[in-house]
Amino acid sequence: VEQFDFKGLASYYIVNAPRHFSSVRKIIKENRIDTVVVSNLLAGYMAAEASKGLVASAFDLSDYFPTSGAGYYFSIDSILGRVATQSLEGLLKKTLELVNKTVTCSYPLQDYVKRLGIQNVCVIANGVDEFFFESGRRGDEIREEFGLDGHVAIGYLGSIEFWLDMHTLLRALHSMKSKGLKVKLFL
Repeated sequence: VEQFDFKGLASYYIVNAPRHFSSVRKIIKENRIDTVVVSNLLAGYMAAEASKGLVASAFDLSDYFPTSGAGYYFSIDSILGRVATQSLEGLLKKTLELVNKTVTCSYPLQDYVKRLGIQNVCVIANGVDEFFFESGRRGDEIREEFGLDGHVAIGYLGSIEFWLDMHTLLRALHSMKSKGLKVKLFL
């Protein structure tokens, strides 16, 4: 299906929304697709709408898309950023109402979805790649440089947003400290 090319993402998604709808519907029918997994805002809405009545659908909500979407164009704390975030949240809610199931990666994000009025939601928590713990790397130089000998060191690199389950991390830190372990958290 032919689509128009635009420099801005918003323009691209808005103008090509009908094409996304027809493409998804065509792919479902021609390829005997039985489930559609959605993970986007406007294109996701069109895919959910296209799959409605034809196949099962799920939304993979791995991020708080309204804020990240608005953040492409505005400071999310500005008036335009708040308007864009609320508009995108409305679009997300409509999409979640269309799909059969919503899957999130954290309990705070699941709670957010439930506050939107969506009850058919579950959590598949983000995993940890064991490779980094079993790779034979000792990190003695870094431990010495930061005075970490005898400490459990936990590092987190990323944004700290409401949808991330930081409460579990903080409870774990408290639990380790209450058991007499020396713990340092690096953010």
